[in-house]
Amino acid sequence: MIAINEDTVKKEVTSFEDLWDSEFKNSLVVLDDQRILIGIGNKLQGESMNATDPKVIQKSKELLMDLLPNIKAFDSDSPKTMLVNGEAKAGIVWGAEAYLAEKENPSIKTVLPNEGSNIWMDNFVIPVGAPNKKNAEAFIDFILKPEISAQIIEDFPYANPNRAAHELIDEDIMTHPAVYSNEEFLKKSDIFKDIEDAILEYDRAWSEIKQ
Repeated sequence: MIAINEDTVKKEVTSFEDLWDSEFKNSLVVLDDQRILIGIGNKLQGESMNATDPKVIQKSKELLMDLLPNIKAFDSDSPKTMLVNGEAKAGIVWGAEAYLAEKENPSIKTVLPNEGSNIWMDNFVIPVGAPNKKNAEAFIDFILKPEISAQIIEDFPYANPNRAAHELIDEDIMTHPAVYSNEEFLKKSDIFKDIEDAILEYDRAWSEIKQ
């Protein structure tokens, strides 16, 4: 999603497309993630973030090349840092980072882009043949306890599917668009899928963008 500093951004931002404006020259922090960035290019063409047509991917590459003058940094680890300290006017960031940035600097606001974005999830997985399967299951059971799950989201405010924990989570987190996006936005967003051999086209395009 998009996070902007309302103290420094003059333009009204409602979509990813707005970030191509010259107002953002050398002032964006964006995720260092090819599926998301190229996926945004796909979205701007009215296509899925999972598009596999080489022509669509090529056009997305060209769009992102045009965006490069506005990009100050690629950062997937802590994009909120540049927003909070004022180095970046706006960014394409993780939802939790947008929320935490606003907590540190109230001038930072979340924008749910008109195009939608990507829907993703983290999972616990126990490999087949794991030597400590019972310990792994005990750990997962512990993490899923409502009170533990609620504590985790206070520090890592990503949308939490543990319904039993919801009543223990701060209302500000439960109602914030950076954490729990509205239904309209989710309907316009895509769940990442395995794009099989098309990932090679994404790799090639990303290498050319980042060279």
